[in-house]
Amino acid sequence: MDLVAIALWSPGQATKADLAERLLASIEEIDAALAYALRHELLHVDGRAASTVSLTPVDKRPPEVRDPFAAARKRSAAIKAWAKANGVKINQRGNIPPEVEEQFRRHQGPLT
Repeated sequence: MDLVAIALWSPGQATKADLAERLLASIEEIDAALAYALRHELLHVDGRAASTVSLTPVDKRPPEVRDPFAAARKRSAAIKAWAKANGVKINQRGNIPPEVEEQFRRHQGPLT
């Protein structure tokens, strides 16, 4: 298995020397693997010091796939904001009563 693949399975903060020891590689090989990962957008590499790197795998999925509940939260927030603006009594936390959702739909039209 190459160094980039192993680094993808080793996210977190480490010194280059620790990575080299853990991966049984030289510092030059670690530098080359990190450069490859950056060029191919496989990892975010953040270094506070020249010898320390923080590895984070890149998530290239679209936001709606990464967080499938984002649309539901956005819809709930829209309904709650509408209810507050129109004087409909509703808790700002928790589930929205079905009758309030129905009022919102009649007033706003269906959300996509």
